[in-house]
Amino acid sequence: MSFFNFDFLTQWISQNPDWALTIVFSIAFIESLAVLGLLMPGWLLLVGVGVLIGTGSINFYFASLSCFIGAILGEYVSFLIGQHYRDQVRHWKIFKRHPDWLSNTDIFFEKYGVASIALGRFVGPVRAFVPLIAGMSSMPILRFQLTNVLSAAAWAPLYLMPGVLLGASVQIDETYRWLILVNIVVMVITAWMLITVVIKKTRDQQIKNAVVKLFILIFVLITSLIYLLNGPHFLEFKQLLTLFWKIINSH
Repeated sequence: MSFFNFDFLTQWISQNPDWALTIVFSIAFIESLAVLGLLMPGWLLLVGVGVLIGTGSINFYFASLSCFIGAILGEYVSFLIGQHYRDQVRHWKIFKRHPDWLSNTDIFFEKYGVASIALGRFVGPVRAFVPLIAGMSSMPILRFQLTNVLSAAAWAPLYLMPGVLLGASVQIDETYRWLILVNIVVMVITAWMLITVVIKKTRDQQIKNAVVKLFILIFVLITSLIYLLNGPHFLEFKQLLTLFWKIINSH
């Protein structure tokens, strides 16, 4: 569900670099707002911005700062709305039409408490509603803001980095580019799944029931890592990392 044109917006940013940071701020701000965040394909747009960073159109640090500030303010506004309207929010037409949006977020919030503010930034289905629920639940504002600021500090650069990597990859041989990128993606997804399984099964004291799943994930992770570090395209992978690091540290 989206009324934002990804191709048009990223092209417009590249042609109007003076407005780039304002657009990055706006993307992060809207994505962090309750309900409106569902309409903004923020992750896709920020990856697009990352590509522009990777090709030298935008500075990484300035973009990260703009993204950071937008994310903080967006979640804070959502928190204030929840704090002001409290249970009246549940009677709004949009939530009567989609009651699962708040009910699923309630479960997530009760399960993780204050940590849900940080985790919610990276979990699509509840991302747009955790700050709203936090405000409705009378969470102390200082506790919310501390978690909000710290999580935004991690979220902002992390969301831009995949695009930066993709932008940097344009400078290496196209024959090997996608093989390297696919292996990197596989490693990241596998590592995320591995961490998730370990945390969940350890908490539920069922780690023994996940031995096969853990073995498969570790095998896939190690295989991709060996391919990148000791495979036929190691030099291209090293070149990509060098370009990525150079872009991140350019001023």
